[in-house]
Amino acid sequence: MSRVAIRNWQIRWPWLLVGLVFLAGLFILRFLPAGQTRFAVDEAHHSGWALLIAHGDPFMRTIAADKPPQLYYLVAASFKLFGDSEVAARLPNTILGVLLLLPLWGLARRLYPAQPGVALLTCGLFAFSPLAQIYAPTVFTDPLMAFWLVVCAWLVTARRWFWAGIALGLAICGKQQALFFLPFPVFLAGLALLWDSSFKLKILFRKLLRVVSQVVAGTALPVLVVFLFDKWRGQTSSLAYGAALNGDKLGLAAPTAWVSRLGNWWERVLQYFFIPNPFGLLLLALLVIYSGWVIRQLIQARFYLPIKLRKQDPAEGFGRLTDLALIAGIIVVLAWHTAMTFPVWDRYLLPMVPFAALLVARALVWVAGLLLPRFKRFNLKLAGIALVTFALMVVPLAQAESDQLPLGGDYLAFSGRGPGAHHAYDGIEQLATFFKNNAPPGSVVFHEEMDWHFSYYLFGLPIQIPSNHSQPLDPAVVAKAANGPTPAYVVFADWQKASYERLSKGLAVSHLWLEEAYDVYPGNGERLSFAVYRVTSI
Repeated sequence: MSRVAIRNWQIRWPWLLVGLVFLAGLFILRFLPAGQTRFAVDEAHHSGWALLIAHGDPFMRTIAADKPPQLYYLVAASFKLFGDSEVAARLPNTILGVLLLLPLWGLARRLYPAQPGVALLTCGLFAFSPLAQIYAPTVFTDPLMAFWLVVCAWLVTARRWFWAGIALGLAICGKQQALFFLPFPVFLAGLALLWDSSFKLKILFRKLLRVVSQVVAGTALPVLVVFLFDKWRGQTSSLAYGAALNGDKLGLAAPTAWVSRLGNWWERVLQYFFIPNPFGLLLLALLVIYSGWVIRQLIQARFYLPIKLRKQDPAEGFGRLTDLALIAGIIVVLAWHTAMTFPVWDRYLLPMVPFAALLVARALVWVAGLLLPRFKRFNLKLAGIALVTFALMVVPLAQAESDQLPLGGDYLAFSGRGPGAHHAYDGIEQLATFFKNNAPPGSVVFHEEMDWHFSYYLFGLPIQIPSNHSQPLDPAVVAKAANGPTPAYVVFADWQKASYERLSKGLAVSHLWLEEAYDVYPGNGERLSFAVYRVTSI
């Protein structure tokens, strides 16, 4: 090894060590809540399929999945390695939520090579993001999709077009909604092509054909694998089935509702990207002012500014166009999430967080340049701004860690104690113990809206669980099962009192009643979360 190489290593290894320590600390932070709450609805659904893959149907022949199987196999592998548990199920996304910082760092360094502070701030903003913290230790497909989208953008800026296509294909095969975030890698790819081609149309067109062919080939590879796998296992294509299922629900929202929908996106999701209100409004104002300044600079120079800067300061010229690409990407993604009938669910904008972090970091660096112009120590000014920003994020991050924010897959209702409230499913794991010890094989267990939870928590028990995703229980069907050779049970959650009363009245006609067999009081025992009833004769 040459002296220069040794010298470079001596300079870099302390920073590498700091980076590794930071990643390890972030993993601990992300992983701590992994076993504190029971699964949200979709988490239980995905984990139930992963259990089936790990313990009985490795090729998903009995599963009509509405999403590609990438996450299910990652979770199934985790089950095989670490045992069947909520912690093991949440481990893959937790790891990806930490590893995402690596391509994000690489992306920031390529987009803003002259400003290493942007990369540091971007990674810090994403690491401290309450929304990213909430969804890292989960079994949702959105963190997986977000990871591959950032990898795709990083490879685009590295001009690795074929591999960028593969990353895009993996993002789509993580969740089909990756297509709605295409503006970010597409705008960055367009920027790279323009910059490399010296704005000459003939050269640009040739490069465009070559790049598009490589990206399409790369994207098609994982997508084709999923299509062939679905065909081989004899099930409807998960990509097509999911697209059709969600496409039927997606349309254009009424224009009169756009303003209120945008307000809802801010109130329920966007403010939790980094710093919630009231300081979140200040951060939003900064972002708007900086975006306006960038656009104004380009318009005033009739968009020749980047070309001029290319000769004088190439890094800054590329940086200005990058800012414009990020601004355009955020506007487009927000526009169709507002104008179309997407549910206003926080995880639907999770993939936008790392790209928003890039633009916020750039805005903070801009402020550092304007602050105290006579004070020449730019790095100290930037460090001070970063310290204030991260200090404001500590409390929201701690609140996200302890489920004190209206975020997460188990809080979609935003109020009440129903299936959308935090800890709504606490104690559900105790039902498995009850049925294992008390229900004879072949017993029938009825429920309302707990199909997906029971597919995980009651997996493998020798009982019958009639599917009922959203319909009220039919008293006649329950009565018929109660008169069968094995006992019939009904499980109700604490938010299903009306369902309990409705079924009780219906069973009374058949001279049957719901005899309380088991109550679940999780935590400190102050709240009844689930009740098990045996259907018996009056």
